[in-house]
Amino acid sequence: MKKQECYPVGYISKSHGLKGEVTAVFTEPIELAEVESVFIEIKDSLVPYFIVSCSDRGDKAFIKFEDINSPEQAAN
Repeated sequence: MKKQECYPVGYISKSHGLKGEVTAVFTEPIELAEVESVFIEIKDSLVPYFIVSCSDRGDKAFIKFEDINSPEQAAN
């Protein structure tokens, strides 16, 4: 996936909880129930992450990604 083919809808602000969740802040409206995966920019590359669960809180959400199971993994 190329950056030019994507558009930003928000960013990961921090890790959340003890099971590897993250707090995502949205700058564009998004219907999370319809989203299976997202691309996150890491070191100038887009990396796909698959959503296991999420809880929407207005302009932010708590998201659990597949294979991220600790606060240390979520912080990376």
